[in-house]
Amino acid sequence: MTLEGVRLAGDKQPLSVTPWLLSDTPEGSRNATFGSVLGSPPDFSESYSSGGLPGNYTDEFDGAVIDDPCPSQGVKDGDSEVVLALETDTAGARVPHWWIDYRVGEEEFSLRVDWAIVLCGTEILRNCGSG
Repeated sequence: MTLEGVRLAGDKQPLSVTPWLLSDTPEGSRNATFGSVLGSPPDFSESYSSGGLPGNYTDEFDGAVIDDPCPSQGVKDGDSEVVLALETDTAGARVPHWWIDYRVGEEEFSLRVDWAIVLCGTEILRNCGSG
């Protein structure tokens, strides 16, 4: 499978999105299938960062070949993970769902990810603490 990119839905888009691949995550360091942290891969060095998942990050997403074995083959914790780094202004952003575009051979596919992404701001208050 070759990754082709990501696309975001919604009318309140972030200023930018950078897809990253995370691999070689130490066993036992993941505790969820979806999460969020403050900061940016690969080192999460911003003063406001809450730290990231350990492992190896690459921003060479488009064109990356994923050939991880399936769990049915008895392999655990050997998979690649998609990490999205999003930037927004003070207005915020809301992404109700997004897609990972990929191809297998010459066939193109899109995987819809039905996880909403909310970056709170002056125009995005719902699901943001007391707003």
